[in-house]
Amino acid sequence: MATITVPRELNLSDDQRVDMLNEHPIIIKDYTVLTPMISKTYSLVRERVWTRRTGAFLYSRPRMGKTRCAAVLQRLLSIEFPNVHITRLSADQRRTSSDTGLVSDLLDAEGLVVKKRQTYKEMLSHLLVHIRTAVSARAGKQFVLLIDEMQMLSEADLRVLLVLHNRLEMSDIAMTTIGFAQPEILETRSALLTTKSFNLIARFLSEPIPFDGCAGREDLSTILVAYDNEKRFPEDSTWTYTRFFLPEAYESGFRLKDYTPIIWPALIEASKSLGTGTVPMEHLTRTVEYLLLSNRKKDAATFRLNDDMVSAAVASSNLAEFCGLMSQ
Repeated sequence: MATITVPRELNLSDDQRVDMLNEHPIIIKDYTVLTPMISKTYSLVRERVWTRRTGAFLYSRPRMGKTRCAAVLQRLLSIEFPNVHITRLSADQRRTSSDTGLVSDLLDAEGLVVKKRQTYKEMLSHLLVHIRTAVSARAGKQFVLLIDEMQMLSEADLRVLLVLHNRLEMSDIAMTTIGFAQPEILETRSALLTTKSFNLIARFLSEPIPFDGCAGREDLSTILVAYDNEKRFPEDSTWTYTRFFLPEAYESGFRLKDYTPIIWPALIEASKSLGTGTVPMEHLTRTVEYLLLSNRKKDAATFRLNDDMVSAAVASSNLAEFCGLMSQ
């Protein structure tokens, strides 16, 4: 039976919170909000892992939260599928199309030492032995590879992955590849269609899935609830992020979620040049962090956010500048 941990109530003074400030996850940028998009993505990915599909890929513009999503997926999959060996690779764009490049990256992702002057066959054999051993140790028959920045892989890299896929299949190990990429991956897919490389498309690029950051007002509301009620520091305490920075206001009922009606229009206005109706997660979190940090000295039972505060927070995130650059 699972143990339910009840958050402990701590009496933190203003001075204590100031002393703890430099360690706060918002300051050191070390926290993850389980956004609606991440939850949706996990549902899609877990189904493909469960059914042992060969591969799919998610794509979006930069700063939508793909890299963070990949890290969260790795953790969640490892919990739900303990008998599956899971590796996460951040793809690297190489100037040459040497077969050893990607195999070397995969060995590194697995935490293995690459010896000098190893041949491609030696490195591939080393990788295969390691994966087979890792899968066997889990009493499973599946290997999941999560690839961040997948658009950086060349056709030669994809052929190396195909070899890996086929060799594992010969050992009765299913390989599922989930990619996270920028929209250029669609150009790679089109090029492979032109050269009739259908085997590569079938294995790795058969299922494109759009990935949005914050896709609407309801998504924003859900994200703000996480700051109000779910994310805590210290983690085992009742001090949520909103409460930590605005304790008096929080005690009087202040919640970021209630300001969705003024925060969302400001974000959409700043990101309108994208023309997608979505907001990049990196800039959204910067906006929320600014709202909490810049107003912490204004904390009072009567504290309220206004349009000027929200506009300043959105401006500080450089959302408009980024979206303008992306639209070009």
